[in-house]
Amino acid sequence: MRELRYETRRTARAFVAGQLAEARELWILLHGYGETARDFLASAGALESDGRVLVAAEGLSRFYLRGGSGDVGASWMTKEDRAAEIDDYVASLDALRARLAPAPDVRTRVLGFSQGASTAFRWCVRSKLRPERLVLWGSTAPADLEPDAVSSALAGVRVVLVKGSRDAWVDADGWNADAERLKALDLQVEQRAFEGGHRLDDATLRALGE
Repeated sequence: MRELRYETRRTARAFVAGQLAEARELWILLHGYGETARDFLASAGALESDGRVLVAAEGLSRFYLRGGSGDVGASWMTKEDRAAEIDDYVASLDALRARLAPAPDVRTRVLGFSQGASTAFRWCVRSKLRPERLVLWGSTAPADLEPDAVSSALAGVRVVLVKGSRDAWVDADGWNADAERLKALDLQVEQRAFEGGHRLDDATLRALGE
């Protein structure tokens, strides 16, 4: 048995709230495992504001959440053929950014939740995108990237780590250690916590939007 590799065209999708032509601020949102971009955008409604455009991108892999029918979710990657899946979602998100083509004076912010946080971090390190703010919510940052690449790519980017007080997926000690690791790379790091579990929080979203 031998592996045969080839490239093929895929059609990706995103959901948008707000008018791009009137945007002063652009937020690119990346959902967690098993979610869809449509539902994730709805859950981030507290961010909506005049002059702000929210764009929720969707992972390229969709699947039935229970059995072979019913609700559908999406994933950014799995451990199988990991490097290629990372390449694919970085290319897909770069294509989305090019499709949006905001004006040069439009502030760009990226928010990734859970699996989407790791996706957002890798994208911002590997892409030419330099957001004003990178929010990693309900997850720690990937630790397997080259420190010099992270420092260079995220220089001047405000990295915000967010977690719920009862988030079963993010250990408090690990979360704090992650903040210290990123600070050691000379990054601007802020931590925000709220009362709740592994979910978005309206009050925290509104505070991040200020």
